[in-house]
Amino acid sequence: GTVRYRDRRGRPKLVRYFLMRPLDGAFAPGHEVDELRWLEPAEAVRTLSYPHDRDLVERATAAAR
Repeated sequence: GTVRYRDRRGRPKLVRYFLMRPLDGAFAPGHEVDELRWLEPAEAVRTLSYPHDRDLVERATAAAR
């Protein structure tokens, strides 16, 4: 799913979420993404700050069942 909103500075922001499971690979932090975490959906909902992000994770989890 995709969520669009304006950040605290008024800039447009686009966030894309994917239902995935880790298989292999590596991650290197950059200027856009500084951390990668694999979470179960319930933990992701508790971790997210914005209601629209939590709603998206809950809807995606329900659709995947």
